[in-house]
Amino acid sequence: MKINYMNINYIGSKKFLLDKIEHILKQHLNLKSNLIFGDLFAGTGIVGEHFNQKIGMQIISNDNEYYSFIINYAKLKCPYNKKLQKIFKRWSNKISSYGLFSKNYAYHEENMMELDKSPYNRKFFLLENSKKIDGIRILIERYYRRKKITKSEYFFLLASLIVCTDKVANITSVYGAYLKNFKLTARKNFKFLPIHCYLQIPKYDQNLIFQKNCLELPVLTYDICYLDPPYNNRQYSKNYAPLNFLSIYKNELNVYGKTGLLQDSFISSFCRKKTALESLKFLLDRIKSKYLLISYNNEGLLTFSQLKELFQKYGSIKIYEFPYKRYQSQKKAIPKTIKEYLFFIKCETNESLGVTLEQQLCSINQIKYPQSLNSRSLNSYYLDLKMVLKQFFKDYPQIRLTKYLGLNQNIVDFLLIDGSTLSVKSNKVNSKVCPARIGQLSKKRFFEEFGLPQNTNIKDLKVFIFQNIFQLTFKYYQNLFVSDFILWVYKQIY
Repeated sequence: MKINYMNINYIGSKKFLLDKIEHILKQHLNLKSNLIFGDLFAGTGIVGEHFNQKIGMQIISNDNEYYSFIINYAKLKCPYNKKLQKIFKRWSNKISSYGLFSKNYAYHEENMMELDKSPYNRKFFLLENSKKIDGIRILIERYYRRKKITKSEYFFLLASLIVCTDKVANITSVYGAYLKNFKLTARKNFKFLPIHCYLQIPKYDQNLIFQKNCLELPVLTYDICYLDPPYNNRQYSKNYAPLNFLSIYKNELNVYGKTGLLQDSFISSFCRKKTALESLKFLLDRIKSKYLLISYNNEGLLTFSQLKELFQKYGSIKIYEFPYKRYQSQKKAIPKTIKEYLFFIKCETNESLGVTLEQQLCSINQIKYPQSLNSRSLNSYYLDLKMVLKQFFKDYPQIRLTKYLGLNQNIVDFLLIDGSTLSVKSNKVNSKVCPARIGQLSKKRFFEEFGLPQNTNIKDLKVFIFQNIFQLTFKYYQNLFVSDFILWVYKQIY
């Protein structure tokens, strides 16, 4: 499936890495449409868009910049329709108005300003183009206020305007500086085109789009989480200030300096050497994901050894390295290529600990086991578990396993040579054992087990627990001991 990506020219864009990212993931797991894919430094949303359109995954997207939020919202929640098609046809190249964008970012004689007593003019856009951009931006807001377009259509039109605006910008790649003379693409006529033409967007009603500092995101659960944090000290909010201005488009915005920065722009802790490592660790501690894929390069604020040491704490890792073309604004720099790293992490979870435990029990006792245990187990657990389990069988020679029974969610995991049974329990962090017959209870299942109404509030639930502690304990033990033996392993032991 070929996807026509329409994006802004972006620092660290992964457009040319998409095939590599997909190939790496396919080496480790089966990419299916029922997976949840997290993209927490989404930028232009090209990675999330790829796995949504090509595989059909649900996407959880986040970026702190408002222009990025708009672009991701349009790509993941706003299908193209006939109404939008008519709007693009009606508005294309026919609307012009001198407005806020022209006033702050266009080049013309009446726009001269002073900086340190020297006159200057922000030469980001030709006046003719900026007036078209203003005209369309004003119409989008007017249509939305008058309820002529839906919220989805509003973001679709805004995202399209942002991307098309970038096509005629007089910059190398970022808005940290403009060129002395207008380049060829900046002299072309502005064209208002749709950001995409997807008539259908997989799981558009389930895709989640956030505009937050990723360190303040709610704790969510993913199957795959892709992280592409800033590698250096370039702040995106400063390098793309005109696009944020166009997105917000309010007269009270404080625009200052030669390049038109916005007051109170977001400052990322990932762009500072002193805080980058601590921030990355804090983020990883909050992510609940089976797999992580993290991008970085050899010239970033964090060294390869720092990254490897950190990532090993979260699971078994495999590192991919390949040459990558240097960012466009650095064309004169030598060498012309850098090393791009992709760290694939198979995360330590309660499930992976349990699967690895069962696999090691089979291996030590020379019992046949399904290949699925290999694909879901973790190398980082092998040595420690092997040492602990060998000592266990020395201490308890009467426990001799002969057959693995743990398929199809069977509550009994092993048959012993004397005909008795053994269940395996494991915990990665918490020292608790869920009752084998029931498992870890959801709120709904708990209410069903004890005959409580589904709308029971927390206060009443606490009262019930305190008043029925013996009944609860009896129920727990009744459902816990379903085998002759329980082998319980939790991570703090080994």
